[in-house]
Amino acid sequence: MASQNQNDPSLNGDALHSDAVWKLRRGEPRVTLKFPICLIGKDKADRPFVEDTVTENVSRHGACVETIQEMEVGMLIQVSAFDQRFLAQARVAMIWSRRSQSGKYRVGLRFVDAHENWIIH
Repeated sequence: MASQNQNDPSLNGDALHSDAVWKLRRGEPRVTLKFPICLIGKDKADRPFVEDTVTENVSRHGACVETIQEMEVGMLIQVSAFDQRFLAQARVAMIWSRRSQSGKYRVGLRFVDAHENWIIH
C-alpha cells in the first residue's frame, strides 16, 4: 500500500492546511469577491458540462470557485461572466479538497491569456 504524503493538500483533504500551502505558493494577491460565473467544459470522465456557480475570490489572472464538477489539475475550461462580456479559457491550477460536505469542490482557475475585461486589472 502506497503511503500518503502528509504535506500534499490534494491527498489529505485538509482544507485549512491546503489553504495555507496554496497561499504560500500564490504569485499574486487574491480579493475575496463573490459574483456569478459560468464554467463550460468536460469533467474528469470527459462528459460535457455547463455550470453556473459563484467565485470565492479573484486575482488578476484567475479565480477560486466552488463546483460540483469533478476536475483534474491541468484541465482546460471556458469561463464566462458579466452576461458573457467576459469569456476566457482557464486551466485548473489547484483543487483544495476532494469534496466538501456541501458536495462541491473548491477549484483554483488560472486564465490562459491576460484579459482586459476581467474584474481586476
